Amino acid sequence: MGESKKDALPNAFKIPVNGYPKGRNYIMIMSTRRKFRCGFTLIELLVVIAIIALLMSILVPALRRARVQVRKVVCSSNLRQWGMAYNGYAADNEGFFPYNSRRIPA
Repeated sequence: MGESKKDALPNAFKIPVNGYPKGRNYIMIMSTRRKFRCGFTLIELLVVIAIIALLMSILVPALRRARVQVRKVVCSSNLRQWGMAYNGYAADNEGFFPYNSRRIPA
């Protein structure tokens, strides 16, 4: 008859006096909470994957443009080197360029 507010709570929410929980309900609630706390949820993983995909879609075209620019620079550098090699050959060989079957004057 003289039931207090403390006794009206279910066993799962009662805090024991000695610091150790008692009752099956308390153990069940604590074990279900532990299951959900470790690891990431599927939604969190999908959001991270979506963010990574968005960043990749932004970076790939910029990297492609940079790669094209690098190829242009390498090509022009190679052409310059060929020109210098031909001019050096012509300077050493009386103004004649390298030939296949006959000599062509410069």
